[in-house]
Amino acid sequence: FEIHPRDASDIVFLTCSDGGDASSATHTAYQINTDVTGAEDCEASNLVDTFVTVAGYVTGLDSYGFYMQDGMVAAAHTGIYVYLGTDALIAAYLSDRTVGEQVVVSALVDEYWGLSELNLRTSTDPTIVSISTGNALTPLVTTTGGIGEACNAGGEAHEGILVTVTDVTIE
Repeated sequence: FEIHPRDASDIVFLTCSDGGDASSATHTAYQINTDVTGAEDCEASNLVDTFVTVAGYVTGLDSYGFYMQDGMVAAAHTGIYVYLGTDALIAAYLSDRTVGEQVVVSALVDEYWGLSELNLRTSTDPTIVSISTGNALTPLVTTTGGIGEACNAGGEAHEGILVTVTDVTIE
């Protein structure tokens, strides 16, 4: 299933005290992930090399960037990776990130080995603005079969979102 707003009144924008706000977003991760060329390109976004501004919630961190999803409740196709890629960008934008933080990211859309991402390293004037922290995120409940392991629409639907996997046995 997919969750979509009924109309504009279902969308709430938050403003932070330093002047940044989520209403500056030009795209959602959902728009980036569903405007695709097809399976032969591993569901590659047609927005590659487009400079976008995306608001979302941090779902996970790694050494080179972080994952984020459009809303506080995870839904298919609403996640994306934010790639920083240089020591300077990592120092400037990663050290204070927290899961549940709402951010606004401006960067180029990129695909790296089938992973949709916002690439700050290749962007001119990229930014990340923190809107709020401590937001409680609700994961998408799924199964390992629901996520899949191939480069296909099933796998793409789960990129970057927070999930809870049920009925798993680790041997």
